Amino acid sequence: MIRSVAAILAALNSVAPNFPHKEAAAVYVQRLADEGEFDPYTMLAYVESESGWRVDAINRQGGELYLGLGQLRLRNYEACREDFEAPECLVIVEALQNWRFNLDQTAQAFVWARGRCRELVGTGALSAWMQTVKGYDKTQRSTCGRRHGRPLPVPDAVAKLLKRRAQLAARF
Repeated sequence: MIRSVAAILAALNSVAPNFPHKEAAAVYVQRLADEGEFDPYTMLAYVESESGWRVDAINRQGGELYLGLGQLRLRNYEACREDFEAPECLVIVEALQNWRFNLDQTAQAFVWARGRCRELVGTGALSAWMQTVKGYDKTQRSTCGRRHGRPLPVPDAVAKLLKRRAQLAARF
């Protein structure tokens, strides 16, 4: 979906008033969204829900480590699968704390999840692939919000994100 940089910037000012790179991020999010064929407001709402647009956000949960704007799972990177303190992993940690790299990786996760859902369950619906991105497939033992071919209820966190995205689209 095409959104102007001005509209993305206005929405970014709303969701991330303290983010210091708003102008550059608006341009970057527009490019990522155009390339990945997703609505930029999806990215804005997602990052708001994950890190509150804090580049240095770190979340330790259940032996896992999630970093940066998109709260990307460190163990998803081969260099970090065995040891978060390995020199090769520390390079990834540093990279994930760069806002551009983190947004790029988040966009790649969006595109991957949407493609996976289309392939496995026949839908590229945001409500399906966002469950994959947010980790519900693992916790619900599902695939794109489905189990045994039947849709599961949309988790509250995903429903809230979809609502926030719709609010941004309506307002900006």
